[in-house]
Amino acid sequence: MQQVHYTSPIDLLWDSHEYSYAYDSLLVILYNLWKDNSEAWSTLFENMNENLNLLSHGFLGIENKAVTFKQVRDH
Repeated sequence: MQQVHYTSPIDLLWDSHEYSYAYDSLLVILYNLWKDNSEAWSTLFENMNENLNLLSHGFLGIENKAVTFKQVRDH
């Protein structure tokens, strides 16, 4: 029988001082959607508005290990 290994999705540590729970949750959801089909979601985000364009580039930075998820969120 083959063992299946599950990995948890990338996430952010929530800070009770910033009260960013809902915002962090939304970013994690968007990141995991983006990661499933980064090319299609990048095109969609980039054409929607400047903020989602910036977010798409941040997600790419996370994938390339150039930035952390926290850095993308804070930017």
